[in-house]
Amino acid sequence: MIKLDNAFLVDLGFGELPASHRKALLQIIYEELEMRVGLRIARGMTKAQLVRFRTFVKAKDHAAALAWLNAEQPNYRDIVAAEFDLLRTEINAHREDIQILSSAYAEIAIELPTRVRSFDKGPKVSDEEPPPV
Repeated sequence: MIKLDNAFLVDLGFGELPASHRKALLQIIYEELEMRVGLRIARGMTKAQLVRFRTFVKAKDHAAALAWLNAEQPNYRDIVAAEFDLLRTEINAHREDIQILSSAYAEIAIELPTRVRSFDKGPKVSDEEPPPV
């Protein structure tokens, strides 16, 4: 079972990142994995299967979506594992870059106020931490 959590980031060498950066990185990894897996699974589906699966996704019926995947795409777990391994390899290859960017952002964030957009009042400048991702 794939677990995207703090232990996963520590294993990748990102344990020293600030908590807010780890949380953002986990969200990015999750979304990227979800997109990659979805695209690969979709390539093997008929149009009717895509329509049926989308009904579960739109309804946020995760149990039905999972049951459907087990029945219609029994190899989906292999796809998830393969995409996860590929993504993990890519992250490892760019570990130093990610750490440098995190470090640079932490320094900039201390010096500059965070910009927060409010749709009803226009842009607003605040010294508070940005909202979690």
